[in-house]
Amino acid sequence: MSKRYTVVQTRVQANGVARYTVAGPGGEITVKEDKSGNLSGATRSGYVGNQERAVACAIQAVRELRERSNQEDVQTTE
Repeated sequence: MSKRYTVVQTRVQANGVARYTVAGPGGEITVKEDKSGNLSGATRSGYVGNQERAVACAIQAVRELRERSNQEDVQTTE
């Protein structure tokens, strides 16, 4: 995973859907996580570059963030 994609904001909406804003080299990508944990994404208007690759990298960045968060939760409960 490229370190060029970074989750810069996370918001959880009232309906339980999480929205992540990921900054990449060509602009920002929005990744949504539904209640079941499924991820989908889209580049924001004005994105420059390969949009499909950017969405895939942004989703990977969110997965890695969730993994780190889960690992931290496990360590604090031990």
